[in-house]
Amino acid sequence: MAVAFLMCLGTVGCTTTPSATSAAAPEVDAELLPSRDDVLDGQGTIAFSSGLSGDIYFVNPGERAHRVLGTNDDDLDQVCPAFSPDGTRLASGQASGHSQIAWGHPALVITDLTGPGDPSTSTVVPLGGTTKPPCPLWSPDGRWVAFNTSWWPGEPWGTGGVVWIVEAATGEIRRLTEVAAADIEWAPNGAGLYIADRLGIVVYSIATQRMRTIPDTKGSVALTASPDGTTLAVERRRAGSWNQYDLWLIGADGSDRRLVAGNYTHHEWAIGPVWSADGERIVFQRSTHDPAHGGDELLLFRNDEEVVIVTVSADDRLGPVATQSVLRPTVTAEGGEAVQWLPVVVTWAPDSRNLRLVGWRQTTSAEASESWALLAVPLDAVAETTVLWEAPDLIGSLWIHRLNDFQSWAG
Repeated sequence: MAVAFLMCLGTVGCTTTPSATSAAAPEVDAELLPSRDDVLDGQGTIAFSSGLSGDIYFVNPGERAHRVLGTNDDDLDQVCPAFSPDGTRLASGQASGHSQIAWGHPALVITDLTGPGDPSTSTVVPLGGTTKPPCPLWSPDGRWVAFNTSWWPGEPWGTGGVVWIVEAATGEIRRLTEVAAADIEWAPNGAGLYIADRLGIVVYSIATQRMRTIPDTKGSVALTASPDGTTLAVERRRAGSWNQYDLWLIGADGSDRRLVAGNYTHHEWAIGPVWSADGERIVFQRSTHDPAHGGDELLLFRNDEEVVIVTVSADDRLGPVATQSVLRPTVTAEGGEAVQWLPVVVTWAPDSRNLRLVGWRQTTSAEASESWALLAVPLDAVAETTVLWEAPDLIGSLWIHRLNDFQSWAG
């Protein structure tokens, strides 16, 4: 995915993910603390992973971030934190080493949390047969976590992998080896998974352990389900292209298909689509690059990406109707100077009024510096963007999976 300019609806803010090296526990400079508690009022705790050989931290509005998993000398990469639906547990991935050398001994970690959101005990589930730490997604009932082993930088985007489903209480593992999953999404009722497979969208039933494919969905590489379970937003690769996409709204049974955005490109790490909790909006990223000029060539990070908010409304005759808004550039003030943040990963806060953004600092010379931040971006035209954490290191989970961050907020 390319790092890009974040365009905002109203005055929005971006957040970058704090990163830290394994040499020392990072401390948040006082001037980086949120200046307005109401920006994230009611948002609770945000979890994030930091550094190339990272640890996991929690941050709350108006407070310093604190480390909850990992130590300076444990040689473990702790990634992809995801809160359970009730906020009492945290699922995350773990492996020895880090992404720039090699991982070993991958495992799923389930951590019980106390009332104030601090960790108590952790259960480690070893994952033989995979080479990377997982990015787990909780089922809506909190019984299962699922992840897939898809895509690695250097492989064609959307290369599929095996889907793993683990029962959190018992450690029971199911492996769906017959799919090649580019993305997964739990059905809102928790009865099963939607899987973006190379041959189409596969629906897996938890109860029967059977799978079926929604007809005419070949080329699907990313998907999200509406909270009411009636509609899927699906990103599909255009026939004959490696990096040209269309975004569709599709009924959960495959009916009522409507094109939302057509023939766009994006970088390998670009997020999309993700549905807001209130069911009214979808966020995704796309490039401003014209796919008709320059082919499919991509850079690791470039500044021509934009964040798009799709507002979904119901029409008695037409079904779901979508309109688009592009977020204007996200800017914060530091020492009297404006700093623009290029979006790397974006997702929703639980209240659907704020975005969480992992951003890359844009300097006054229009070159991206090696500084990252975790930003709270309100869609309110009055509220300001809040920098929750800023650090020089890369975000650990960026190298593993592009769609885990939407479970990193707990109300």
